[in-house]
Amino acid sequence: MLETWEELFVTTNLFPSKSHPDLCRTIFGNLQHIYDRQNQFCHALANCRLDQNLIARVFIDYETLFDLYPRYFKGTPRSNAAVKRIHEDLKKRQEELQNKLGLAAYILTPVQRLGKYKLLLENIIKELKKNNETVGSVEMALDIIKKYMRKGNDAVAVGSIMNSTIKNYGSFIMREKFALMKPRRLDVVVFLFELVVVITVEVQNDKEQFMFYKCIYTNDLRIATFNNNTIHLTDFAKEKKTLRLKYTYVLDARLPKIKDTWKHEIEKILWNQLNNIKGTYKLYSYLSPCIFVR
Repeated sequence: MLETWEELFVTTNLFPSKSHPDLCRTIFGNLQHIYDRQNQFCHALANCRLDQNLIARVFIDYETLFDLYPRYFKGTPRSNAAVKRIHEDLKKRQEELQNKLGLAAYILTPVQRLGKYKLLLENIIKELKKNNETVGSVEMALDIIKKYMRKGNDAVAVGSIMNSTIKNYGSFIMREKFALMKPRRLDVVVFLFELVVVITVEVQNDKEQFMFYKCIYTNDLRIATFNNNTIHLTDFAKEKKTLRLKYTYVLDARLPKIKDTWKHEIEKILWNQLNNIKGTYKLYSYLSPCIFVR
């Protein structure tokens, strides 16, 4: 069915011919690679004949398939935006195909698939434990799926931020709407990653894409909170260089719970950084007497 949809972009004159490759790439991403590898995976599963250990082994052997998903996830915000832009043409094509599901439903399927695999493996583990059977290989398969689900979530968050020059975000933790009070008043959506806090502005008429505004790397971050719902985030590295307060961003949370959650998560990141530095310092102190030994 996806091949039939692709004909819309390749074999019709609905769009200028030069735009076909870019439009296909934006909407479908690496779906063809996933589809090809997925077929092999399904055939391998069919040969397992409901043997749980064999099923787990197939999941482990096909880790390269699951590694394709985060890249697909990363493109979904732009893919969904492109589908919305050409909604009317797609609707006509859907009627021609007499297809109950639109293209948007089909391109969502890979996003949902990893979650279904996770549920399948969790149910297998539950049954094995009931029968006092070993679960080692199935748990290993489940860990693989969870790993790529986390990477997929990270990729979706990164892919939704437009015009960003950040190279390394680290793991995605959460995002939330805030009112930016200083240095200027603005409604913003803030993303918290392990390595950076990214302040963005919503793209008009698109709830899945956000325009990059400012960022603070967490190793340059200072946080302060008060009795109200505000969070003060300061880029102390930039502030130290310029001796100005314009690198302090005051975020007003809608609810006290939101403020408390963000305070907790940011402080946890900063404590982890401090503990890592202490660990590195201890290691250096332990090794330093040996450094100049010849």
